Amino acid sequence: MKRIIIGILIFSGLLAGVSYSVLCANHKPQITDLVLKNVEALAQGESSSTFCLGHGEVECYGAKVEVKYTGLR
Repeated sequence: MKRIIIGILIFSGLLAGVSYSVLCANHKPQITDLVLKNVEALAQGESSSTFCLGHGEVECYGAKVEVKYTGLR
């Protein structure tokens, strides 16, 4: 009698495990527009939009340049 009960419990546990595995395998996470916008914002980073040109007296990132353009994208 004990063997039958133990066998049923083991079978039930295996069946539950397989069912959960199949359920998780079929679930595909939804990527919302907010997530995509956040990924895009992180991909752009915090880089500045400054462009330095030539050699002169204007300081640009520690170097002396002729012209420093900012706000470019």
